[in-house]
Amino acid sequence: MILRNSQFKALSLPNTGMAVTLDLNPTDNLHPPRKQAVGQRLALLARKKVYGEQLVASGPLYGSMKVEGAKIRVSFTETGGGLTLGGPPLPYRKPKEDPSTEKALLGFQVCAADGVWTPASAEISGQSVVVWNDSVSHPLHVSYAWGNYPKANLYNKEDLPAAPFRTDDLPDFLKGK
Repeated sequence: MILRNSQFKALSLPNTGMAVTLDLNPTDNLHPPRKQAVGQRLALLARKKVYGEQLVASGPLYGSMKVEGAKIRVSFTETGGGLTLGGPPLPYRKPKEDPSTEKALLGFQVCAADGVWTPASAEISGQSVVVWNDSVSHPLHVSYAWGNYPKANLYNKEDLPAAPFRTDDLPDFLKGK
């Protein structure tokens, strides 16, 4: 999680990019065993940043959040043709798994003032996602795919997965102190 947070922060540096590979990893290995999809995603970044091609090179990236009563609206950049439910490409999923049959967004959590993270429901609303948990009446923060091997399925319509994020200040032990 420290690494993911650092990678996301590095995007503020000039000439940087990040290819999200959470959907390509088996549940016990940090590095995807098949590298073709990783290379394709990195090539998209190079084509856009180095060669100036007008294309979608990244999955959705956290942009901002706004508390709306008992819900949080999360806005994203890099949404391409729009947000959608998705899943790993065929070589990375079991033959009978079809991400198009999934009906709900996975991987979101909310946190209230008590600091406890609770799994949350989420739905796509235009270029944003609305997140809530009926037992959390005053959510302050939201996270997505925040864990070692999370089940998460937010993509853009270009089939690129959303990057993990969390909106609170990380605890010191996650900052590498």
